[in-house]
Amino acid sequence: MIRYVIIDDHKMLRQGLRRILDDEDGFEFTGEAADGLEGLKLIQEARPDVALVDIMMPGIDGIELTRRARDLAPGTKIIIISMLDNRSYVEESSRAGARGYVVKGSGGEELVSAIKTVEAGGQFVRPSISRP
Repeated sequence: MIRYVIIDDHKMLRQGLRRILDDEDGFEFTGEAADGLEGLKLIQEARPDVALVDIMMPGIDGIELTRRARDLAPGTKIIIISMLDNRSYVEESSRAGARGYVVKGSGGEELVSAIKTVEAGGQFVRPSISRP
């Protein structure tokens, strides 16, 4: 089982991501948070395998959350979830320690693939973003 949390300031998106993953075998939901500071606390307490983290949130943004989580919960792999289909954000997220980057307009199959890839030790970025 891959234990995951969702950290995003939009409730509808959190519910949608959870619904996608609830329909898949091998995933266990362990919590959600609506802002970066609450999300960091959730990661520390729940110690999920994977955290799905919005890049733009109140409190602290997803990139700062990723930097802090790297030290506080090094076993948790971060996947940034963003509306921004932008190579510079992918690079900044990677430097902060994120293992994946998924655009919110992607399908559920891409999200599932990203989580499985990252949990297995790989990195995931949509091919259209990763190319220069």
